[in-house]
Amino acid sequence: MEKFVIFSSGGQSFAVPIEVTEKIIHVEGLTRIPDTSGYVMGAIDYDESILPIVDLSERFFQRKTEVTADTKVIVINWQEKKIGLAVDK
Repeated sequence: MEKFVIFSSGGQSFAVPIEVTEKIIHVEGLTRIPDTSGYVMGAIDYDESILPIVDLSERFFQRKTEVTADTKVIVINWQEKKIGLAVDK
């Protein structure tokens, strides 16, 4: 039986398979990256490397995620790389 991590972004519910999910963390120490797409929030230091953070609400709905106490980053393994997905909750 396949298991999923369920989250919301932009008022919509989504799911990613649990086997591609590495960790769920808080948004902390975000560094903006100049000259990138609008949906790239920035990057953070993670596991001795740099982890890009993608704002899913901005990417799918063109509405920036407001960073609050509920905002999380889901670290996933995607195409042999790690990426952070910023989600509402």
